[in-house]
Formats: sequence, structure tokens, C-alpha cells
Amino acid sequence: MRVIDDETMTISEVGAVAMDRALMEADDERFSSELRAKAVNHPAHYNMGGPKEPDGTAKYEVIKVIEDWGLGFKLGNALKYILRAPHKGTEATDLDKARWYLDRFIYCRELGEDGDLVMGAAEVAEAWSLGAELTDCIAAIRETNVRKAILMLDAYVITKTSR
Repeated sequence: MRVIDDETMTISEVGAVAMDRALMEADDERFSSELRAKAVNHPAHYNMGGPKEPDGTAKYEVIKVIEDWGLGFKLGNALKYILRAPHKGTEATDLDKARWYLDRFIYCRELGEDGDLVMGAAEVAEAWSLGAELTDCIAAIRETNVRKAILMLDAYVITKTSR
């Protein structure tokens, strides 16, 4: 976990914010914003984890467990796929994905990967054919400036959906 603007966030949370925004943008034509938010933030398979909290989420919602246990991207994703697998109708595929993340975790550990940042945001953005706005957004993510990344992403989504 890293401290980001007085908040502790995992790297996977940074990715989750970007994924949530991308999914909402992709579904813009089919869903109202309220339904999109529910479909992205709390679909049925997200809320299978025990009794409901006052906010309507499950007590053991996957993201809450990942944060509580301080898991990084690979182990967090493995846990996510394992916990949700029986509830999505894609159990075999999801368990294969979980195994892939566990194998990747072991592989990286054996190589002695220490998390050094060696890939620049500009080269990653170029490889993914991103425009300037999203390049700046992923640069902010790389710098763990999550608030800046959210603002840039929101501005990009608003501009793109208003075209």
C-alpha cells in the first residue's frame, strides 16, 4: 500500500478507478448513470460476501478484504477471482485466472522483482496508442497522484461522451 494525498490506497485501487470509468464510458448508450454505477460498483456477484453493511455493500466485499489484508495487484486479483467464481457462472475460467495470478506472483518473486518503476508513462501510453489526455492520466497513476488521475480521467470521459 502507498500513502496518497493523506489516504492509503493499493495500486489495484488505482486500476479499479480507471476500469470503473472505462466501463461506464463503454456502456453510456445502454444504461442511465445510476444503473451504470450499480452495474460497475455493485453487481450481484460483488455482494455475496456475508451480511450487508448500512451502505448496502457486503461486509466481506472483495475490495474490502483486499484492502484489509493489504494485498497487491496479483494476489488481490487472485482472491477476487476465487471469491467471485462460484457466483458469476464462469467458475472454471475465473479459477484459471486466479491460478494465473498466483503463478505470476511466484514467478515475479523468484525473479526477485522488487517493484522498481522502470517503464515510463509515455512509452506505455505510446504502446497502447493513447492520446495526450490519457497519457497524462496514466503518468499521474504512475506517480501515485490518484486525485490528479481521477480529475484527468473524469475530464476525458466528460469530453468524450459530450462529442
